[in-house]
Amino acid sequence: MKFSSQALKKFMQDILMDEGMSATHAETVARVIDWANLRGADSHGIMRIPQYLNFIGDGDLDPRAEPEMAIDALALIMIEAHKSAGQVALSMAVDEVVDRARHYGLSWGLVRQTTHTGPVGYYAQQIAKNNMIGIVTAATVPLMAYQGSRVENLGTNPLSIAVPAGNDETVLFDMATSVASKGRITQAALKDEEIPAGWALDETGKPATRGKDARVLLPMSGAKGAGLALMLEFLNSVLAGNPIISQMIEPGANRFHNHNASCLAIDIEKIRDARSFKFDADALIQAMVDQPKALGADEIRMPGTKGSRIEQERLRNGVAIADGLWQQLLSIAERKNLTPPVPLSG
Repeated sequence: MKFSSQALKKFMQDILMDEGMSATHAETVARVIDWANLRGADSHGIMRIPQYLNFIGDGDLDPRAEPEMAIDALALIMIEAHKSAGQVALSMAVDEVVDRARHYGLSWGLVRQTTHTGPVGYYAQQIAKNNMIGIVTAATVPLMAYQGSRVENLGTNPLSIAVPAGNDETVLFDMATSVASKGRITQAALKDEEIPAGWALDETGKPATRGKDARVLLPMSGAKGAGLALMLEFLNSVLAGNPIISQMIEPGANRFHNHNASCLAIDIEKIRDARSFKFDADALIQAMVDQPKALGADEIRMPGTKGSRIEQERLRNGVAIADGLWQQLLSIAERKNLTPPVPLSG
């Protein structure tokens, strides 16, 4: 079934407000999730709502929490999230670093003790819309095996870099340090789909071939992905004074949902005219897409192009929701006495 993104967004807001979240915070969370839905990042879309409700029930996400400034040191800031929604805390940090980068040329912000932030590409793109280069990262709970191990002992710590180009376009690179994100695995499990060998291990340590059997994610590019994820744990967690991995992989440790994040904004105008930067960015893009194509390749595509195309299609035709997820959402609506969205006709 397909639904308009606006209808899904309102439904998500209603659910979160029923949990005690303010209208402003609920709108922020729903806006980021809606962005993911529209761009085809379904692993960070509305399928996360049941998970967020579990986080609230477990006490890992406080829907009434208000993030606050913990460190204010000119171009450097840290937001204490107090277990608030990741979308709320990281959006606050992005607004701050954009404002400060206009003054100092660049600004870097940490977010401490938050929850799932959603797609880090959303925040990097928001920075880029201000004629800045945005770099956004996050540190997650153990989901992935470090190179050479077979148990969860490292986060899938994502990284996104966004660069503004002409015609209000953004070159948007967004990756997890695992071969596939936890959300993609969950999505495959919901649909009872097969997954490629090399994405994850099952509970015995052997390669998982179905989403429902995956227990431990694997790093992309082996030691390179594992090393990058480890360094992002240093950058986001150890520096923030909220180490995630070392606390959670100790024998008998209590695991709970806990994230950190960071964002960097670099003001292009402090270095060169933004219009001339975009002209050169467009020239680089054109030079790349005009290169000879590899055998079997239909086109040479820039990072973010696929997401932009999916967004245009889904704005026209709606966002598809898997049957299993839709049943979960209907159950939530019934339990909360909320009106679910109506599917689009046809």
